[in-house]
Amino acid sequence: MSFGGGYIEAADGAGAGNMLNNPWDPFEEDTHTDRPNSETWYVQAEYAVNDDLTLSSVYGESDTDEGNGDAKFNEFNFVVAYQVCESLLLEAAYINLTTTDDADEGFDKLWIHATYEF
Repeated sequence: MSFGGGYIEAADGAGAGNMLNNPWDPFEEDTHTDRPNSETWYVQAEYAVNDDLTLSSVYGESDTDEGNGDAKFNEFNFVVAYQVCESLLLEAAYINLTTTDDADEGFDKLWIHATYEF
């Protein structure tokens, strides 16, 4: 089991999106950490049930002030990864995003992904 967390602060003018497309962003949905003048904190946990099954989750909050009003974003991600065999990985994720931003709406999202290596 592992735990982690962090803090991301974006620049006032350009935001964080100018830094190599946010390779360090912990969230599945990248709609809030790269906004100008945003501050984000997050916590994450990962648990390997066995060699084939891994559970992970991330929760964080972002506060933004873009000059036209403050907005707050809350995001929760839960991901299950299952290594079916050496060459096949199945992943499923649930993402919940809530916001007080008038331009964006919160949402729930579920995705399933299969990766085959050869």
